[in-house]
This record gives sequence, C-alpha cells and structure tokens, in this order.
Amino acid sequence: MEVIDAPAKQSGPQRSREPALAGPTAIAHAALEIWGRHVKGLGVQLDLPAMTWLASVIKYGAHGAAQRSGSHGVEWPEVVDVVEAAMKLLPDRQCVVLRREYLHWQPLEVSARLCGMTGNAYSVSLHRARWAVGMYVAASAVALQNN
Repeated sequence: MEVIDAPAKQSGPQRSREPALAGPTAIAHAALEIWGRHVKGLGVQLDLPAMTWLASVIKYGAHGAAQRSGSHGVEWPEVVDVVEAAMKLLPDRQCVVLRREYLHWQPLEVSARLCGMTGNAYSVSLHRARWAVGMYVAASAVALQNN
C-alpha cells in the first residue's frame, strides 16, 4: 500500500470551507482525494477488455476462458480499495456527503442543500466521515506493516 503523508501546512489563508486538517483527518483527506481522482477518471478511462468474461466463457468454455490471458478489470492504487472498504462501513448519510465532496466540488451551501442538510450538519457529517475513513486507512496501513 502506498504511504500517504499528511498534506503540508500552507502558509497564508486557508479555505474557509475546510478546517485545519490534522492526524487521521489529514490522512483521510489525502486518501479521499486519490479515491476521488480515480473514481472520476473511471468514467473516461475504462480499460475494458475487448471481450467480457461471460462472452469468453460462452465462446471458449470454462476451462478455455480461464487459460486466456488478458486484463479483466481496471487497476488503481491500493488506497482506493481501502477507501472503498472504509466507505462500506459508514452510514449512508456520510457516504453521500463524501461522494458529494470529493466527486462534485461545489460550494458548501449547495452541497448541503443537495444532500438535504443544513450547512452545519453537512460540515459535521463530513468531519465525522473523514475521521472514520482516516482511522480505517491508518489501521489498514499498520496491519500491512505488521504482515
């Protein structure tokens, strides 16, 4: 798994939308940024095989299809899998907030309204979701180092 460093502190004014990120929240933000870039990119850059797995099984049989070489999926950094696994454990509301934040950048008020929340509730949900994802990513990194 690639190591994710917390973003460096920027000199000058910070965006009013994001509070100062530290600890698991900073790690989560970096991981979620990577996740967002790859999920957004999948719509445009799908590297799908010329023949689907099912079509290959139908044409060559189960054993023949298994022996054929070729890519049968899309490759991405391991951190994307870790973020996906973390998001499966989150409540639906927090998943919606994370998807809105990292896939469709919009002003806080617009994102909150589209999620059916107030601005404050959206911010709190975003912070809690980032914290949970950060803890999951950190735990996954520790587990990988111990193996």
